[in-house]
Amino acid sequence: MRTTLLRWSCKNYSFWNLPCYACGSCLGWRILSCSKRSNSFIANVICLKCNAKQFLKRNRSLKTESNAVLSEYQMLRKLDGGIRVGYPFLLPRAYNYSAENYSFSREFVEGESIDERLLRSENRQSFEDCLSASATWLRGLHEAPIAHLCSQGSDYLTMLRQLELDLGFLINSTPTVVLALGFMQSTLNKINKLTERHVPLHGDFKASNLIITSDGRVYGIDFSPRFNNPSAMDIAQFVVDLLLKRHQIKVLTRDIGIADIFDIFLKAYYGNLSQKNKYPITWWLLYFLFSHWKNELRSHKPKFLVNRYYMSILADIMAFCSNNLDYQ
Repeated sequence: MRTTLLRWSCKNYSFWNLPCYACGSCLGWRILSCSKRSNSFIANVICLKCNAKQFLKRNRSLKTESNAVLSEYQMLRKLDGGIRVGYPFLLPRAYNYSAENYSFSREFVEGESIDERLLRSENRQSFEDCLSASATWLRGLHEAPIAHLCSQGSDYLTMLRQLELDLGFLINSTPTVVLALGFMQSTLNKINKLTERHVPLHGDFKASNLIITSDGRVYGIDFSPRFNNPSAMDIAQFVVDLLLKRHQIKVLTRDIGIADIFDIFLKAYYGNLSQKNKYPITWWLLYFLFSHWKNELRSHKPKFLVNRYYMSILADIMAFCSNNLDYQ
């Protein structure tokens, strides 16, 4: 019933208050797909008058201070498709915005998410192709001259201190968490000696936010960079998302581990496998794992199942650190 009600709402013009970008019609939409996310409603639609396809997104909250949709729309407008105005990455073009409904329309990208491709990967080569395509898109974003559009993010030490406060309940009962936080503290000196690039971050970089077309073009979606921070943050966020889904990705359950993921992604992103690049990425890998863990414990899932699942991933990350990094 909820799905039926959502589809009925999404097909109405009044739900979005957005005219068709192609013909200006306000007749409404035929729904290809729609869903409700934690902060937004989204739909792939076809105009009832001219059959033009487009993507619609609306904030679930109508409070101005929480209007992430406006931030995303404004950034898409400024970058106007990315590569089409000289940037080395692709984005969908933004069309219309409704200040009344906090919604916008953008270009419909025909293709599948890299997440979908990963989930049906049957061999190592198809997995590597997905990671390489993701890394290439991200490198294009990080090389783009758009840092002036973003604010400076927080430093490592500030983020670590806040994380320690948030994880107090785990620190007192889980020795592996203490070991991981010790790694994060001990590697700060190594990281601070590196000349890290501060780049505009995607903000939610993961395989489901990359669309690949039939001819191999890759588009980034849910794109709303607000901060300049180390490039390692986006890379780590991508890897954490893979690890959280590892039991769904067949090749990850067989013969590809964390070290392999690092090597595949970093070779495509940096062009080399320099050991120094792995320290900040692993630092952020732990940071994002703990952030996900904390949020999962706030959900309605049984806490012992959440802790067991995250502990298994944390143990694998710490084993990777022990075997590949000098952090003593």
